[in-house]
Amino acid sequence: MLFVSNKLLEEVSKKLAEVFGHMGYAVNVDETYLNSVVVNDEGKQVVDYSESLSWAVMEKVQADELPAFNEVYAGVFSERWTFDKADRVAGLDINDLNNAGRVVVESYRSK
Repeated sequence: MLFVSNKLLEEVSKKLAEVFGHMGYAVNVDETYLNSVVVNDEGKQVVDYSESLSWAVMEKVQADELPAFNEVYAGVFSERWTFDKADRVAGLDINDLNNAGRVVVESYRSK
């Protein structure tokens, strides 16, 4: 488990929101979620990860990894712990999150 700094989370949240703004998205990165699924032993798809966009990108900053979330198994949602299409954020996809997250991670590399 990585150590969580409230200051870091606040910084990442602000930077990520700014990047999304430049991309033309008005999204609350603390109340919009990256949810992902796996297929369990019974062959059923179950949600195995659900964190705010800011938290998910902060984890990448801490690990010094560029985001490479998989669009087949992950999505951007307005609710936690769901993979229901009705809860997907329209127009914002995983590639957008990966691109915005890369900008944020790289901003910490240049310090």
